[in-house]
Amino acid sequence: LQWLCAYYLSQTTRTMAGGKVIPLDDVANFHLRNGASLFRLNYHADLSPAALGRSAGMMVNYLYTSKIHKPLQNVPGYSMPVGPSIVDILRK
Repeated sequence: LQWLCAYYLSQTTRTMAGGKVIPLDDVANFHLRNGASLFRLNYHADLSPAALGRSAGMMVNYLYTSKIHKPLQNVPGYSMPVGPSIVDILRK
């Protein structure tokens, strides 16, 4: 499940008018547009019934820093900054 979440947040995109490629997830798009990187997935972070139904209890941390993480290539012309723990999940 962590792999699917990491894949969804880091790999799925949509193309806007004019050809700009952005993350499919609106929250990811907001944070990444404002200079964050997808840093960490937290499994069972919120076990409330609403969160379990909405996201299986997963939450994500976005990191705002001047340090640039090695970008993960998604689609031609697009790369998403991700932290090492996300890269590790995607390699499994």
